[in-house]
Amino acid sequence: MTKYKDPALKPGDRIKVRFGHRYVTGVVTRVRGGQVHVELDIDGTDEPVSGLYDEKQLAAV
Repeated sequence: MTKYKDPALKPGDRIKVRFGHRYVTGVVTRVRGGQVHVELDIDGTDEPVSGLYDEKQLAAV
């Protein structure tokens, strides 16, 4: 029997999000309600960029 998996995002999940005219990968750092805090890996930056998105804007990698 297959166990049901919860599709909701949780801290540590890798995601893809639209940033400007491209998609970038990031890591979920916090989830509160339908809002998700992420750290994005953007080319050309020394440190990750923090962002806040609605869960429906994100795609799991």
